[in-house]
Amino acid sequence: MKTTKMLEKKRKIRYNAENFSGIPMIEKKVTVQNRAGVHARPSTLIAQAANKFDAKIAIIKGEKEYNAKSVIGVMTMAATYNSELTLRADGADEQAAIDAIVQLFDTKFEED
Repeated sequence: MKTTKMLEKKRKIRYNAENFSGIPMIEKKVTVQNRAGVHARPSTLIAQAANKFDAKIAIIKGEKEYNAKSVIGVMTMAATYNSELTLRADGADEQAAIDAIVQLFDTKFEED
């Protein structure tokens, strides 16, 4: 029982958009603009971009959070055209990481 309460407390801190040092994480909302959605190629581009940075990067769709550094994780998200997602980054290079991934969404993954 005590372990469950500790896990709930950690989750609240994490989902409260703050890391354990009290420094806010960066979040940015994006919309999937390419007609095919986030399929294999965009997932690969997202993961490649995310892996260039040390920051922890996640993509949130609805209530679920996906690891942006994992191609399979991003594909599992099954984000379709016009899906609204939230990018979240936490780390020393978090702003650059968010900017790089937002750029991919803004250019429609160079598909259209």
